[in-house]
Amino acid sequence: MRLNIKNSYFETYKTNSKLPYEDNFFDSVVASSSIEQTPDCDFIMKELLRILKPGGKMRIFYESLERYDNEYDLWIESTGKESCFAVVYLRNITEEYCKHYYLYLNISYESLKIKLNNKENFESFTDNFESFEKYIEKAEYFLLNHPSAKTWIKKSQNAGFKKASPTHSGSEYAEYLFDNCIKREDITQKNLELKLIKDLPFICSLSAPYEISPMITFEK
Repeated sequence: MRLNIKNSYFETYKTNSKLPYEDNFFDSVVASSSIEQTPDCDFIMKELLRILKPGGKMRIFYESLERYDNEYDLWIESTGKESCFAVVYLRNITEEYCKHYYLYLNISYESLKIKLNNKENFESFTDNFESFEKYIEKAEYFLLNHPSAKTWIKKSQNAGFKKASPTHSGSEYAEYLFDNCIKREDITQKNLELKLIKDLPFICSLSAPYEISPMITFEK
């Protein structure tokens, strides 16, 4: 709405089937934390290549496990007066995948925290599991792949992209610009947006190291 884009819409399709677009259809594609959420990243990469026009570019943001210091994690959230759910994350950083265990419990968030000795972490959750196991109503399991920058580049080569460039995102520059200028009376928000439009293409073309899990631009 803010950008006044009026020709956007959502498209749904069956997982692992051809994307509902003709060959060489798009000038560019942006994928943010999405390709790694699909069952077959390699298939989707080939499909995205197919629907790009020759010379077209795809830019991706992804969640690499290299940004995490710990392999085990826990997240708990209240879903009602007497219910909550817990998500247990088991990360294999070397193999680049994460196991997600979703547990839906018939116990309040506050009561569960008491059973965890007020320690909302993986160790307390596993050590005290028997004390709240009977409250589990439903459990779900998901396995998600989380390729690193180097793995994404290999996947792009296998799919047929001719070029892959790990680059800076420009987000830190945008944050700096807004934090330092948004309160100045002589600079309007429109001027800030125009400056971003002018500067970001250059910033986003600057090469970035693999270690920071940079955004990657692929070219057909």
